[in-house]
Amino acid sequence: DDENVKIFERDFLAKHLQMGLIDKDTPFELVAELKYDGISVEADVTDRILSARSRGDANNDIAADLTPILGGYKFPYAAPIPENEAFGMKFEAIITHINLDRMAKLRDKSYKNSRNGIIGLFGSSDAYDYRDLITLVPLATSIEGIDRVTEIEFLNKYYNSGEYLRY
Repeated sequence: DDENVKIFERDFLAKHLQMGLIDKDTPFELVAELKYDGISVEADVTDRILSARSRGDANNDIAADLTPILGGYKFPYAAPIPENEAFGMKFEAIITHINLDRMAKLRDKSYKNSRNGIIGLFGSSDAYDYRDLITLVPLATSIEGIDRVTEIEFLNKYYNSGEYLRY
């Protein structure tokens, strides 16, 4: 019963049962997704990134412009779309362990872990030079009217860059 420990059954399902949102005798569907530990990115996309920004501090309307790093990042499986039909996409920018090792050698630096590596890269003036080491995991789109599983399958099919949103 430590309030600092989150337990799926106790803290999620029990709360929803108490609120009457689910009924213990009625089957329901649930999509669970793997949490990726990187940097949140919001972008306008077609078959490439047109503009990108960090999630930033929403309360103070402050976000970092990531377009100089991620602008033009191509999604080879996505069909070309006119820029006036671009839509919003959320990604988690990560660096894989293999690419972290590559980046450490290329930059002659060491990183404690992949999260520190991606944060350090995005904060550096030469981040664009190492853009190919960044993996964007697609998380969500601004496209309306599709269920979550269909959305994830769309993301994974057309907007993965080597790592799928696992669910």
